Amino acid sequence: MKKDRYLYIILAIAFIALLVNLNSWSVIEASEARYAEISREMFRSGDLFHPTLLNIYHYHKPPFTFWLTALGFQLFGVNAFGARFFLQLSLIVQGILVYLISMRLFGDKMRSLLATVIYISFPLSLMGARNLTTDSFLTTLVLVVIYCMTTYYLKRQVWAIYGTAIFIGIGFLTKGPAIFVVPFFYWFYLMLSRQVDYRVPIKHLLASFIICVSLGLSWYIYVGQQVPQLTDYFLGRQLVARVLDDQAFERAKPAWYYPLILSTTTLPWFLIYIASLFRPSYRLFKMVEARQLSLYWLLLPLFIFTLSSSKLMMYLLPIYPGLAMILTCLLANMVSSDLKRFTQAFLGFYLILGAIALLGPTIARSLGVDIVVTWQMTLSGLLVIAITLLTYRVERQRPKLRLGLISLFSILTFIIYGGYFIGANELLIGGTRPIAQFIRAQGLEDQTVIVYNKLLPSLAFNLDRDIITINDGGIERETQFQTDEQWRKFWIYTNEPDAMNYLQSLVKKPSVLVTRSELSAECSWILESYSKSQVLGKWTIFY
Repeated sequence: MKKDRYLYIILAIAFIALLVNLNSWSVIEASEARYAEISREMFRSGDLFHPTLLNIYHYHKPPFTFWLTALGFQLFGVNAFGARFFLQLSLIVQGILVYLISMRLFGDKMRSLLATVIYISFPLSLMGARNLTTDSFLTTLVLVVIYCMTTYYLKRQVWAIYGTAIFIGIGFLTKGPAIFVVPFFYWFYLMLSRQVDYRVPIKHLLASFIICVSLGLSWYIYVGQQVPQLTDYFLGRQLVARVLDDQAFERAKPAWYYPLILSTTTLPWFLIYIASLFRPSYRLFKMVEARQLSLYWLLLPLFIFTLSSSKLMMYLLPIYPGLAMILTCLLANMVSSDLKRFTQAFLGFYLILGAIALLGPTIARSLGVDIVVTWQMTLSGLLVIAITLLTYRVERQRPKLRLGLISLFSILTFIIYGGYFIGANELLIGGTRPIAQFIRAQGLEDQTVIVYNKLLPSLAFNLDRDIITINDGGIERETQFQTDEQWRKFWIYTNEPDAMNYLQSLVKKPSVLVTRSELSAECSWILESYSKSQVLGKWTIFY
């Protein structure tokens, strides 16, 4: 019971830290801004089944993430906090699930608590919660599926069969077939390593299969009936091309990309994994649990992800809970002398991180980099150092847990620092909140807002209104699913004569033009309609 209380206290602290300055910076281009704006348009239109991005249908992802984000807007308003709230909750739920799965596998509360602490302290786990995409939600669903599978095969509780089916279905509504990758190999872990009885009563198997397929394909079938060409699009463009065509989404990466991401986004914990390959006292290959989890939850899924042509670092997130459990196995066998050395190494790592947070921006400014430094950044930078030292000195009775808490509390404080840093330097990072604030400050928010040759959903989100985009040959959008010409009110293609006439009528009225590049010779006449301009970072606002 006492260790359960530690879990609740640690997760409560983590949740509060994650919420502290969640709205201090707005959504960042490109992926987060797209998800936020699609969700905003869905929330404002009330159409829950046909996602649009800047008023063009956007069927790249199924809608579950958009639904959750729209619910966040309903609860907290259309802002960055509403967009990201359920991501923070999702990470806390992941921590609980890591604990529950570890308890099922190891039956050790301290080891399970440590696995949760390690997982939440991974930089990529926190990045998934701070950046609106499908990946953190998918990871939560993967963990629910794994927990249900573990519960059924180890405890033979029938409800878990249906839980597995339901959450695979929801996972399919979140990111399609990606829900299967880690649970597929985990099933082999249960069958081959745990040697459980693979049989499932046929009546439950059939019923759960029907539930899974009906739920998982429901949205695809519904929109496919309304837009017949979508079936070929889902199979060809969104499934096959992502796996086989490395040019389809411009996400091709070399074979070493994922190993590099895995090793750097789990620091400093990955040092323990590397050391375990050589240390005789806790050598990885001599430890059955760590070796088996490494094979089925880490290496095989990593191999599959590496084979895919479309690679983004967040795709790896579902394998990180497995790595956290592997590390707990290694720590369970670590001798005290090595544990002391790693604790000192962790202490040094986070003190250096704190020093970078505290002094880095000031040094960068002295070198001519246009970085804003605020008192919140300075204070939170100091807190990274103070929290690291305090945790090191206070939690001495449980040295393994102390190692985890040093990492967790230090990185949570650094995450708070990061929020203040991005909020003060949004234009450098890819945000447009300062542009929206300027437009409002000048009383221009009711005028037509036009963006030149740039896909800028973050600006539409920050203004909470539709904007018009001039496509002067620099933007590719899929318009084959449009059923009418309404979208042309928001998109102007300069190679279409009628569109240019429409643009002329717009700029004759009060309007705002936002551009990051010089206008082409064919469009330079537009500037004659504006008497004032303001430069913000790399952007110029004409009004």
